[in-house]
Amino acid sequence: MALQKFIQLPNGATGNYVRLVVAHVDYMVKEATYKFSLYTSQNHRRSNPQEPLVSVYSQFKVNGDRFDRYFGSANMSGMDHVFQGYLAAQSEMPWGVSGQQLLAGAVSVFESGQPYV
Repeated sequence: MALQKFIQLPNGATGNYVRLVVAHVDYMVKEATYKFSLYTSQNHRRSNPQEPLVSVYSQFKVNGDRFDRYFGSANMSGMDHVFQGYLAAQSEMPWGVSGQQLLAGAVSVFESGQPYV
């Protein structure tokens, strides 16, 4: 699974494939930390998984009530922490310098390239 959204960096480089690369979920302290890499495309990620355009495009933490929103037992039926991390990224990710939420409007896709429904 990944997220697709056109992103232009301050240096002019562009990418459209954002992949979760680090996920740490601690149920004892109710905190999840995520790091995402930006690739130029899904094909670039497939052929060069160790060469993202930006290795840590963004990182964020979900804790407290927000943790319960994504990882509480009622919200986890049939879902795993990676899937929930992608959901959180689309609404909880920090704001960028442009004033836009970094991954708002991103489309969830599977590695096969098919949209997630």
